[in-house]
Amino acid sequence: MKLPIELTTVTPLSKAVALIMFISLPIIAFLFGMQYQILLSEQNSSIPSVVVPSSAPIACTMDAKTCPDGSSVGRTGPNCEFEACPTAQIDGTFCGGFAGKACPSGYYCKYDGAYPDAGGTCLKNR
Repeated sequence: MKLPIELTTVTPLSKAVALIMFISLPIIAFLFGMQYQILLSEQNSSIPSVVVPSSAPIACTMDAKTCPDGSSVGRTGPNCEFEACPTAQIDGTFCGGFAGKACPSGYYCKYDGAYPDAGGTCLKNR
């Protein structure tokens, strides 16, 4: 089916209408989008905020700090601070072995054997 020539001819009027549409429609869409965003932010700001009383328990993160003796401590208390490291004798504690437990800084591992998974004891550097 062939269309009439009036529908397929580009005229100065069709060029002007196309130009107006290509300029005005994106601007109008942008303005409507901005109004929609303002409306959404106004709706979200009307949500009442929840005030947590100071006596409510606080949940601390489950991370841990490794102490010089190789043990680890977690967070506790109202400020979620790390617990104090235990003050234990490090000399003579187990090191090496299958798990490869290392001695803290300032100590070295004196192995009990020469095989790959040998264990030993931590001794202070001289």
